[in-house]
Amino acid sequence: MVRTVALELLRARSRPFPSQVAFAAEIVGRLQRVDPGLVVGGARLRRILLETTGVVVRVRYGERAGPPASDLCPVCRSPLRRIPNRTLEGGTVTVGYRCPRCGYWTHLRRRVPVRYIFERSRGRRESTPSSRATSGSPAARSTRTPT
Repeated sequence: MVRTVALELLRARSRPFPSQVAFAAEIVGRLQRVDPGLVVGGARLRRILLETTGVVVRVRYGERAGPPASDLCPVCRSPLRRIPNRTLEGGTVTVGYRCPRCGYWTHLRRRVPVRYIFERSRGRRESTPSSRATSGSPAARSTRTPT
């Protein structure tokens, strides 16, 4: 039922929802019209919509000092896999972590999600795990043009 309501809301809007809080509030309002006891939290809504065809979840990231806080993805709560790199001596080192489910990645400086943007997928191409989460690199986040 959450997927159906979310798709209806996204199809009715020409612009994406700018935040998880705004989208969750709108969905809860619609769900409670059907049954006043129905609720869904923001994190659960996000995890449901990551697996929903026709919905794209874009993520903006910020960087924080220190290594990742846990072994779980902060976007979808799946286990993170390490990103190995070979050294000149033939050993391996971990240069970061990646989520195989949603595409989130972090290097040794911790990347944390700061904003989720929900929109419907457009065109022939459907949403895939690698296209659901944007890179959030400083170049992608910057609105300034190089001079």
